[in-house]
Amino acid sequence: SHVFVLVRFSRDYSGLTELPYLFIDGEPCYALDPVDPEARIGRCSASPQEVERVFSVRGKELVRFSLEESI
Repeated sequence: SHVFVLVRFSRDYSGLTELPYLFIDGEPCYALDPVDPEARIGRCSASPQEVERVFSVRGKELVRFSLEESI
């Protein structure tokens, strides 16, 4: 039972060295865990395999996700 934010970028973010946490519609998403005292984009205390569902605040719905680039 843990909630965290997923971030997608509309352009290249050259300062990001972390690998994508998971993919939505083939687009890389990066975790941002505000509970982690050393929080930074790309890091999360939960592993991607533990994710049960992803909710889009903008679309107000659950969205499909994958742990790999192609779904």
